[in-house]
Amino acid sequence: MQSVRLVGRVAELGTLVAARTHMAEGTMNNDKRIFACTALLVFIAGLLVPFVVGAMGHEELALGFLTVAEFLALLFGILSWRDRIGRVVIITQLALVVLSAGAFFLVLQPRQQRRLAEMERQSAEWSAEFESAAIERRLPTDIHDFKR
Repeated sequence: MQSVRLVGRVAELGTLVAARTHMAEGTMNNDKRIFACTALLVFIAGLLVPFVVGAMGHEELALGFLTVAEFLALLFGILSWRDRIGRVVIITQLALVVLSAGAFFLVLQPRQQRRLAEMERQSAEWSAEFESAAIERRLPTDIHDFKR
């Protein structure tokens, strides 16, 4: 009789442990869902708010907000990787980083190099014009010319 009670007690304890495990998994999924929604909200805010802040004339603050918000979105996305929203946020962020790096190296970098070459060419032209004007007018171009 006592063994039957003991078996019943063990079965009851097993059911209790299984119920607690199921409840813990449910709260874990809810936590991941909260992290995923937080990641999505911070990601969207990190993309939209810097435009408003930058339009007010605070470009450095906008860049700082963008950096911090997207880092937090990445962190919350990693914490909620098992949830679909968290995966979407992380994949979207990585795609935006790759696209912006590609745009920088393919579009902006050559443009800056062309602009620098144009500025050097224009500087050389101005120096040549100044030298020719100085020769025509006999303007002093060197410190030794002032001593004469």
